[in-house]
Amino acid sequence: MLEKHGVDWEDALDAAQSTNRHQRSYGDSSDGRRYIIPGKTVFGQRIWVVFADEGGGLGRVITAYEPVGRRHVARHKELRGD
Repeated sequence: MLEKHGVDWEDALDAAQSTNRHQRSYGDSSDGRRYIIPGKTVFGQRIWVVFADEGGGLGRVITAYEPVGRRHVARHKELRGD
């Protein structure tokens, strides 16, 4: 995640915990239990966090990345409500 997207685990976890908003992800997930969180780090960096619902209140971070481009940033802001 760090090498591919420039986001480390600490920033991904901060962003995931920064909001209770999420949206189902319809990417390549065959189990249909993947979601995307429009989070922000403690420094205000916008990050999309993709996670899998493992059941029992547990989740697994798949990846995290910064939104790129005006439309992607606008969608992030819209989902966060800011």
